Amino acid sequence: MKADQKLTIYSLIKNNPGMLWLALILGTISSLAAVFLLAVSGWFITSAGLAGAMGLTIAFNFFTPGAIIRLMAILRTSGRYAEQLTAHYHLLDLLKDLRLWVWKQLTRHALPQHLRIGALLQRIVSDVDLLNSWPLQVWMPRIYAWICVLFYLVVIDLFAHATLIPMASGLLINCIVLPWLCYKLGKRMVWQLQLIGIYRRSRFINFFGALITLSIRGRWQNYAQRLFEMDNRQFDIEYRMQVLAAATRHLMLAIIAITIMSSSILAAPQLINGTINGSVFAGLLFALLGLNEVLSPLAMSFIGTAKAQVGVKRLNQLCPDQPIAPPENHANMPELHEITFRQATIRKSGAVNGISQLDLQLSLGMQLWLRGPSGIGKSTLLDAIANQLEPESGEIDYNGQSLRHNERLRYQSQIGYLSQSPYIFNQTIAGNLRLGDEQASDEQLFAALKAVALEQWVAALPKGMNTLLGAQGSNISGGQARRLALARVLLQKPVLMLLDEPFEGLDKQTIDVISTALQGLFKPPILVVASHLDVPMFEQFQQLKLLSQ
Repeated sequence: MKADQKLTIYSLIKNNPGMLWLALILGTISSLAAVFLLAVSGWFITSAGLAGAMGLTIAFNFFTPGAIIRLMAILRTSGRYAEQLTAHYHLLDLLKDLRLWVWKQLTRHALPQHLRIGALLQRIVSDVDLLNSWPLQVWMPRIYAWICVLFYLVVIDLFAHATLIPMASGLLINCIVLPWLCYKLGKRMVWQLQLIGIYRRSRFINFFGALITLSIRGRWQNYAQRLFEMDNRQFDIEYRMQVLAAATRHLMLAIIAITIMSSSILAAPQLINGTINGSVFAGLLFALLGLNEVLSPLAMSFIGTAKAQVGVKRLNQLCPDQPIAPPENHANMPELHEITFRQATIRKSGAVNGISQLDLQLSLGMQLWLRGPSGIGKSTLLDAIANQLEPESGEIDYNGQSLRHNERLRYQSQIGYLSQSPYIFNQTIAGNLRLGDEQASDEQLFAALKAVALEQWVAALPKGMNTLLGAQGSNISGGQARRLALARVLLQKPVLMLLDEPFEGLDKQTIDVISTALQGLFKPPILVVASHLDVPMFEQFQQLKLLSQ
């Protein structure tokens, strides 16, 4: 899937078409074998019983039908197993492309501000999960059902043409009309269930986070009661969905019974005069019962279809109408030498505190120290400078030009940002550092580690630079993780370096080492530091003291 392509359900099934076609062929063979198995086995049991009742068991051929039944059983089982293997291979490839598509949306587009929340990653995972089962549980069963019905009607036309109309009518109702009605009736319930599930999950997490406070104040029963009410509403919707699916399956079976009776009545005269072979017609009726096994999964397909539509709609919200320039155009961007905020109001969504009417100019050679009490908005301002937060109002000029947010993102490679909670990837030390400069040599990596006082620590590790850091840096301390992230920013050698509390929790000796590097080998053209510590390096910096509004 291309990065600028809107996600649709049908664009997903185009992924790895060769493996998909193989899965469909194997699944079709397995489905046809299952129908034929039920037809032949039903005919065989009935015929064997009649032969025994008439004393013709010696003349009855038991071996040929038995061999056919065994062959169909083998085809059904082996075909289904092979179909599952190939279909899951196709699905894993689909999920890989889907993850890459989501990543491209996050990196190539200016996301709406309401999506810039901590739960964004959890939401994406949930939406991808909604699409996970759609090919295997919805789309492919439909194909199998349609092919089996078409094949069956061709056989009916050849051997019992007089029953074609009632047979075709009953099967088309079960194959198309009933699943469509079920989808129309159940779509709203599925969408409601997804919305309630998201809201319920959020309230449930908040309930446990505030359980102590609620218990002290004696209010937890009221809060829990609201959760129980949402649970009951969710269970009620799930129950109605299951009732709808069960009713559809029973209605399908009733239509099959009506079809058998009406077809038998129409075929009776031709059965009497021998135009229609009675033995063949009995097999066709047993095959009709076997088709019900292929058609019954369609009763539940409305759930998977509606879930997939929810997932597609929410994932497409990551793909706004104004993409930024592709990465290959960034090399032609002029060097960033000035950023100006004019009358900018900067506040995170829902935050009480913020910065109003800010006038700030950052230019080459400038070193700025952001000061102010905790919660005043220092990190918020750094987010805005780093293009991770769009100001509520005001203008931002880059190199003297007023640019929109997606246009400013073209300069992103020239901005290095150390946030308060930097992310350490589950890679080696060298792999994490080379995210700052993928071409960096080992000597350059050690120079960056020396700048943050980690060179001796890494050299003493058994695997050195090849040491795995674990998910989110779980194998190292928080201080080491922050300094590794700082070393990664230093390797980037950005024009504008933004550091949010870089000296938090560090001893004086380490602070002096980092300060020396920032004023020496790794000194950036523009440096902005937010810190509540009074570090000697800051004495020569310009200061911006943020005050309460």
